[in-house]
Amino acid sequence: MRSLLPYLFSFIAVAVTAAYIIYEGSRDFGRIAQPPPEEPVVEEIEPEEEPQPFHGRVELPAVEDILVLSNSAERDIEKLATYFEARSAGLHWIAQPYFKKYRPSDDVVVGLRLAIDSLGNFACKEMEFTNAEDESLGESLRRHIDAYWRYRKSESGYTELWLPVRFKSKWVK
Repeated sequence: MRSLLPYLFSFIAVAVTAAYIIYEGSRDFGRIAQPPPEEPVVEEIEPEEEPQPFHGRVELPAVEDILVLSNSAERDIEKLATYFEARSAGLHWIAQPYFKKYRPSDDVVVGLRLAIDSLGNFACKEMEFTNAEDESLGESLRRHIDAYWRYRKSESGYTELWLPVRFKSKWVK
């Protein structure tokens, strides 16, 4: 009997392995036999006009409407307009406390007189005009611009410009 013991263990191992292979094969066969799920058909709708990017509730002027008072640094005004557009959502964030305080107010227009030195530091020299009900909006905008706005350095000179900004008090589609 001792001489048959290795054969008995080999037979049991082969039987268990064959049973496992048959079991796994039947599981895979069940997955293969099922049809793949159908993908939903999505109709493409062509937009009537190209959607504009979201910049907060701030409306900045076109490049032609930015009044350049001095540009001895020879900065490209179109690139500056793109820079302002990228920061418009931040301006809206700064204006939120004002609009929470004066909810039924109309749109607010602010004229900013900005200067950019050769190192790219912004300085909000003054508020040319505003129709805001108090000075808190202008002061918070001035502090934010002076502290956080930076532009590319130039070899020498500075740029001074006038930027009208319109804050929308209501969401308009």
